[in-house]
Amino acid sequence: MTSLNARFVETTKKAGMHADGKCLYLEVKESGEKYWIYRYQMNKRRRDMVLGPCSVSNKLLLN
Repeated sequence: MTSLNARFVETTKKAGMHADGKCLYLEVKESGEKYWIYRYQMNKRRRDMVLGPCSVSNKLLLN
């Protein structure tokens, strides 16, 4: 597993699910839209909960 940083989150254009830790993912759509996803298991079934759209402040990128 990797830890996503602000620069990667802001600049990545590669569609797919990008892991940030145990259960948190950044989903990048073909259209370029980005969403945070919480993936968990309940009753032996994997489930995804969309936490919301992803946005990164330019101030974070300067650090």
